[in-house]
Amino acid sequence: MVDLAVVGGGPGGYVAAICGAREGLKTLLVEKDALGGTCLNRGCIPTKCFVHDTKLLHSARSSSVLKGAGSLSLDVAKMTARKRGVVKTMVGGLGSIMKSHGIEVVQGTGELTAPGKGSVTPAGGAAKEFQAKHVILSMGSRPSLLPFIQTDGKLVQTTDHALDTE
Repeated sequence: MVDLAVVGGGPGGYVAAICGAREGLKTLLVEKDALGGTCLNRGCIPTKCFVHDTKLLHSARSSSVLKGAGSLSLDVAKMTARKRGVVKTMVGGLGSIMKSHGIEVVQGTGELTAPGKGSVTPAGGAAKEFQAKHVILSMGSRPSLLPFIQTDGKLVQTTDHALDTE
């Protein structure tokens, strides 16, 4: 039995879990993917990494003191690798923050089964039950797909594809 179960480890969920733990609540955080949710893993942070790199290129190309600045180009594979490194570091840091607050993080799909009861099913595993005095659902977001357009990840992409492509 925990005092607080938070389903969803994005910005809303992990902040709620930290606040609960700071108030002395025994806290469980359930996340089906990676801590940080869409913002950290497939949204805001990857976008900011790419914007940073393109601003560097623009600044160098616009410089009046650099020779050959007009022939500079971006290495998209290296940009993607750098972005992945930044995300990995931040996800790891978030995991350390959870641990330092005594928050139990469980990887899997969370489901409410009754008032104050739920289960967590890890990928390819069996469901494990939990009980909580309080539950916060922080389910986050995912790309909305149009039924009349086939999303193939190449010609038609979601942000998930576009922000993690070579």
